[in-house]
Amino acid sequence: RLSLERDQAGEFIHVPRSIVEAGFDPSDRKWIALAVKGRGAVATAVDSDWLDHKDVIEDAKVKIRFVCGQRASAWLA
Repeated sequence: RLSLERDQAGEFIHVPRSIVEAGFDPSDRKWIALAVKGRGAVATAVDSDWLDHKDVIEDAKVKIRFVCGQRASAWLA
């Protein structure tokens, strides 16, 4: 079990600033914090926010596993 700390602005301290500044969904930032703190990966299925921000997330060295692939058009086919 991991606990996630927040800074004075309410952001998770383990979320890289570049991800916050890119406007990544605040409700999904907890998964970034868990992946960073726990040295793991985030698994996502059909949430396009992860695909839309893939480059900035991966540039911050956070691993993403796209369970349903990276083609949004195929997710609901």
